[in-house]
Amino acid sequence: MISQTRPAPPPESPGAVAISWADEVSIAVDEQALLSTLGTALHDAHTPGRLHIILTDDEALKDLNVTYRGIDRPTDVLSFEMGDDIHHDEESSLGEVYISIDRARDQAAEASRPIDEEIAHLAVHGTLHVLGFEHDTDKGHAEMVQLEETYLAHWRAAVTHGVR
Repeated sequence: MISQTRPAPPPESPGAVAISWADEVSIAVDEQALLSTLGTALHDAHTPGRLHIILTDDEALKDLNVTYRGIDRPTDVLSFEMGDDIHHDEESSLGEVYISIDRARDQAAEASRPIDEEIAHLAVHGTLHVLGFEHDTDKGHAEMVQLEETYLAHWRAAVTHGVR
């Protein structure tokens, strides 16, 4: 169950981002830095619409993974594009990105980095998938890695210097 929704960026921005927490999730993240970073990615892609980031747990990601991918285990991030014939609406939802805080916590520890940075990385990664980027070829992988590095640098600057 989703308990909180954060406001999206101002309406003049091409893409709006909302962040929600599942009831069972309690984690501190710099919401403004994350909203700014993901809003910048949408702006750079010239993609109007609304993106929803859902921070949840392994159980929820496992359920989604089984239902939509046939894989019976949790994963760190799942992205769903909403711009198809089934999911069209007046709000022009771009998609949803589900992030497992449990996986993010483990991966952050393995990489010796803060969990909020891992969450930012997963959010950027999922957003890029919603925008149509894939990493199933060498060229696609290289492009996604470059974009992830660019947007994580934006996120770090926003955290360090505040959102402008």
